[in-house]
Amino acid sequence: MPTNPDATTSSPAQSGAALADALAGQLPAHECRQIAAIPERYVDHALADDWEAVAQLYHPEALQLMPDAPPAEGRAAIRAELARQLGAEGGARLTAFSVAIAEAELLGDTVYVRAHYRLAVAPPGAAGTVGQEGPYVNLLCRDEGGTWRIWRQFVGRAHPRDGPGAH
Repeated sequence: MPTNPDATTSSPAQSGAALADALAGQLPAHECRQIAAIPERYVDHALADDWEAVAQLYHPEALQLMPDAPPAEGRAAIRAELARQLGAEGGARLTAFSVAIAEAELLGDTVYVRAHYRLAVAPPGAAGTVGQEGPYVNLLCRDEGGTWRIWRQFVGRAHPRDGPGAH
C-alpha cells in the first residue's frame, strides 16, 4: 500500500504516522502504533549515539545488509556495525538523520516496509559532514514476547548522478 512513493525526507513523527496509516485496517491499532514508533525511536536513539537502544529495535535473530559492510547477524553484531559506521565508536558523529516511509504492507506474519533515509556524518578529523542517502527495506516480525521488531534490513545507497549508472 503506497503512502508516499516520492518522499525523500520527513520528520520521524511524519514517518511513523505514514507507517501507521499504511497498516491501518491490516493490524490492530495498538500494533500499528507499536510499529509506527520504530522509525521514530530509531532516529532518536541514533542521533543520541545510543546504539544499544537502536539494537533493541531488532529481533534477536535479525540480519542487516548495509553498503560497504559484511552481513551483520544478531543484535550485538548490528549494534557494533552501526556504532562503527555512524557512531562515536568508529570516531564519527551522526549529525542528521531522517527517514521517509514509501510503503508498508502486512504479508502474513511479516510487515514489509520500504523507505528512504538521509543522513550526515562528521567523520573523525573532518572539517564538515559527509551525506548519504538511499532506499531501505525492513521486514518486521514479532519476537517471542509479541513485540514487533526489525527482522531483516536491506540498506542501499544512492549514488550521485555523475557516479555509477549515470548516463
